[in-house]
Amino acid sequence: MQLRKVLTLIILSFMISSCSLPKQELDDEGPGQQEQAKKTLKGIYAYEYNAIEPKHLEEVNKWLSESRANCSDTTIFYKSYNENSSGAHVPRVNYMFAKGYKAYEISFVYSIDNEENKGQIYIVPIKGRATDEALVKITYDPWYVFGTSVAEHQLFP
Repeated sequence: MQLRKVLTLIILSFMISSCSLPKQELDDEGPGQQEQAKKTLKGIYAYEYNAIEPKHLEEVNKWLSESRANCSDTTIFYKSYNENSSGAHVPRVNYMFAKGYKAYEISFVYSIDNEENKGQIYIVPIKGRATDEALVKITYDPWYVFGTSVAEHQLFP
């Protein structure tokens, strides 16, 4: 009988210890992991408000003038540059301008299950006052991103 109790305790302690993970594996991403993720994503995509690449300055300013002249209350304009180069990781630059919007929610979504799967950048304009304007420059590496998608901001009850 004594042997049975000892074996039961050993088996129970083994089951309990094998089910628990070390503290570092249970915690959410720590500051170091978050910083590493930011550095990794910066190489994949980045965005900046009210910024224009110097080599695009003249053409984008003309495009902005035409967009401002032709826009209604909430029109969104999009301009894309695909830099022709033989490099594997040559960034693409996109500009988005909208009147009646105050900002953008920009996110990169990908599947971690499939390493060969490229992600997509989602852009959601946030409505503002009729006089608001929002210009954003989005730069991304087409090696990791297969495109961008624009969606309306919706509020759910």
